[in-house]
Amino acid sequence: KTALRYKDGQYAFYVNGTQIATSTATGLGSMAADKIDLENNDNAGSCKHKKVLYFPSTLTNAELADLTTL
Repeated sequence: KTALRYKDGQYAFYVNGTQIATSTATGLGSMAADKIDLENNDNAGSCKHKKVLYFPSTLTNAELADLTTL
């Protein structure tokens, strides 16, 4: 399970209940909340999603960890 949080100036990425990346970059660049491309160029199409959830408000670190814990 994965979760990505974006708030201007703050990113966090969780996998299976563990925070694996953070950033303080500003702006979304080429990413938008309605289109998140998780394909790897070496294995295009290998990332399959069974369910995608969008939350219009920012979740806390604890909520992201709980949400992605197996």
